[in-house]
Amino acid sequence: MSENIKIPQRVNPFCVISKATFGEHNVRDIQTNGSWSANPYGDEYAVVPDDMVTAILETKGFCDIVLNEDGTEVVSFTAREIPVIPEPPHEPTTDERIAELEEQLISSDEAVVLLYEMQFTQDEINIAQDEAITGLYEIILGGM
Repeated sequence: MSENIKIPQRVNPFCVISKATFGEHNVRDIQTNGSWSANPYGDEYAVVPDDMVTAILETKGFCDIVLNEDGTEVVSFTAREIPVIPEPPHEPTTDERIAELEEQLISSDEAVVLLYEMQFTQDEINIAQDEAITGLYEIILGGM
C-alpha cells in the first residue's frame, strides 16, 4: 500500500541564502529557482522558508540571519541598510573610442607641424646668428 505524501505548495520560488558574507559591505548571496525542491548548495547555504522569501529578497543580501539548530534553515533575519554603491565609470562605446583616437591623432598632427615650424624657425635663427658672428669677425679682423 503506497501512501500519498503531500508536499506543501510553495508560493515563492525555492530560495537559499549564503551563510557567509562577502565583500566590504558583508552582503549575502541569495539564489532562487522555481524548479528546485532542495538546497543544491549544501552546507554553504541555508534554506529560506517560503513565508520569508519576499522579505529576504528585498534586503538584496544585506541582512543578518539566525539559523535553526542544525544550520540548514533561516529562522529569522534582520535587514540592514542597503548601502549606496556608486555606479561604475561609464565604459566608452566603440564610436566614442574612435572619436577620442581621432582627436588624439589630430593633436599629434598639429604637434608635428608645430615642431617642424619651430625647427624651421630655429634654423633661421641659427643662420642669422652665424651671419652676425661672421659679420663681427669681419669687423674685428678688418679693423686690425
